[in-house]
Parts: sequence; C-alpha cells; structure tokens
Amino acid sequence: MARITLIEKGRAAIVLRNLYDFAEKQFGVVPNLFKAMAHRPELLVTFANFYKELWTGGGVDLKTKEIAGLRAAFLNGCQYCSTRHTASGKRAGLSDEQIQALREGGYATSAAFDEREKAVARLAEKVTTHPNAVTDEDIRQLRKWFGEADLVELNLIIGTMNLTNRFNECFAVELEK
Repeated sequence: MARITLIEKGRAAIVLRNLYDFAEKQFGVVPNLFKAMAHRPELLVTFANFYKELWTGGGVDLKTKEIAGLRAAFLNGCQYCSTRHTASGKRAGLSDEQIQALREGGYATSAAFDEREKAVARLAEKVTTHPNAVTDEDIRQLRKWFGEADLVELNLIIGTMNLTNRFNECFAVELEK
C-alpha cells in the first residue's frame, strides 16, 4: 500500500482534470505515479508535460530510450517502472532476451545487442550507479552514433527514470490494477 494517499480523479485539483482524462485515454488508467504526484498539482502538470516530450519527442528512437530506461529501472529495483517499461519496451521492439539481459546485467556480452545499444545500456548503468564514473571515453564511444542533443536526451531519460524510481520506491507506489 502506498505510503501517501493516491488522489483519485474526483478529488484531484481542477487543473489536473484534463491530465487525468488524457492519461485514461492514453494508458486506460491514470497512473498511480500521477495520483501520488497530484499532491502538488503544478509540479505534476510540469512533470507530465516534460515526461511526455521526453518519451515522444526528440531525436532518439523509442527502443533506444527504453534500453536506457529499463536498465536504470532494473538497477534501482523499481517494480512499478520495470513492469511498465517492460511492456512499453516490447511495444518498441525489445525482445524477451534483450529485456532479460538488461534485467540481469548481461547486455554487455549478449549477441542480442549491437555495440550502439550496449553503449546506451552502459551509460544508463553508470549514470544510475555512479554518475561520476562516466568517462570521456564513454562519451566518445557514444558520439559514434549520437549528436550532443541526443546525448542530452539520453541523459535526461536516465535521470528521469532514476527520479521516478526513487519517487515510487520512497512512497511504495504500486502498479495500477
């Protein structure tokens, strides 16, 4: 059970009604993450707009974003994000073998990933576990495939996944049923 009250649609601030309606259309339910964040409506609106742009906009393809996000979620042990992004990762083209390798950390030696994908997973792992461990060589390797705007986008994907993982784990936010 969540450690804070999840704010249902009927109790949500008026400013959140459109967001809740959009989420219901998009996901079939209002994510419990949003219901937990609804205690600060203005922050939830800002976060939701940022999150939507991060995952749907930019120059990095969705499969690559999911590789980065899933590796972070698995490292953090966030069941909520791991479950949600396993499903969205599959829709983006990740195989069961790739998802398992991201979960277990075997991506570096897996034939299921190309060098570009391995570099993305490695970045996610370093940013999640020890951000100061990212080296000039890591960035140089990533520059083979990504421009600076893409690198910023990947770092924001990883950082946002770490934020949501920590938020969910702190408040024991459970996956919606």
